Amino acid sequence: MVGKTASIQPDLMGKSKLWLTIGGIVMLLGIIGVIPPQWTGGLTPGRLNFGLDFTGGAEFTYKLPKKVAVGFAAERRLSANIRSQLAKAGLRNVVIQISEGDVIIIRTQARDEEQSKEHEKIVDEVINRMFKGAEKESTEVIGPVIGRELKVNAARATILGLLGILVYIWVRYDALFAIAAIVALIHDVLVVLAFVSFTHLTINSPFVAVLLTIVGYSVNDTVVIFDRIRENMKRYKDLAFADVANFSIIETMARSINTALTTEFPLWAILLYGGIAAKDFALPLLVGITSGAYSSIFIAAPFVLVMRELLGKETRRVRVTQPVTPKVAVEKAHPTTVSKPVEEPTPSSTEVATVTPQPSSAPSSAATALSAIRHAKKRKRKKKRRH
Repeated sequence: MVGKTASIQPDLMGKSKLWLTIGGIVMLLGIIGVIPPQWTGGLTPGRLNFGLDFTGGAEFTYKLPKKVAVGFAAERRLSANIRSQLAKAGLRNVVIQISEGDVIIIRTQARDEEQSKEHEKIVDEVINRMFKGAEKESTEVIGPVIGRELKVNAARATILGLLGILVYIWVRYDALFAIAAIVALIHDVLVVLAFVSFTHLTINSPFVAVLLTIVGYSVNDTVVIFDRIRENMKRYKDLAFADVANFSIIETMARSINTALTTEFPLWAILLYGGIAAKDFALPLLVGITSGAYSSIFIAAPFVLVMRELLGKETRRVRVTQPVTPKVAVEKAHPTTVSKPVEEPTPSSTEVATVTPQPSSAPSSAATALSAIRHAKKRKRKKKRRH
């Protein structure tokens, strides 16, 4: 809580532009990761690996007697080798996924049951020739029409979810908070898409559930922080938004981290002991929850602060050039009002607060304001006791 630890509170909001720059770089990498290489002449390395749910076709899964590829580079080389052998046998435009070094999943663009049997025969011959003792675990065929319908429905569900969140936060808070929440959500979605693109995880119907789960988690975490900011803005009306947001985030940070960790522990168990399908679900969810915790703290509130500064809504801090005592003397229109020290006002500022420096060990202007809040609380408690 604000008060006893005021002297050691970090000034997170003072580095808002740094956090947003980092977030912007991550979002840019996410965009690059989801752009197909054929659109850029091979300049982008990522490619989204859509499953049969969205593309239609046939999928064949093989279990090898031993691990033949360990590590991302080895899996890429093995995939290229298998693709080359299939092309020689007359089967092109296939998607190959290596899992755990001993499971091979091959997807072809079979249009119907008859073509899928032809593809299955070719794939069986190639895999059995390359890997002695390989066993076929499963065969699945989905029509292309159903795949297109699932892709459209998944896109609609995601867009409607984002619009609903935008309207909810807009009504509950204001436009800046709503836009900040959406920016944080876009950040999280791009992080997950970039991750599955670079790791070539399968994007299927369960992956849509993963995205919506991440969106819901991130919004919940963001709303908790926004609620605390709104509550403290009403309580400390004379403080700048940067200071209110700073100690509001610090007050809720432990809750955000603990929630993320308790959610991630079961996911780690799934990753260690679950099957292939479970891992394709748990791994992007783990990345998304971690990203959601980060964006709620370091993207949402800093974005609101920067936008308020650009729109001229942010109160400037009073500049403190040397340490001050917890009891801050403030000369203003109302002598009893405590104001947050910030930077020197510009000539266009309408009201200037002055702070009387006194010898002390207080290290920063943020600590001064928090100490002043603590003393204000004490005075309120004393008044209540008198009544």
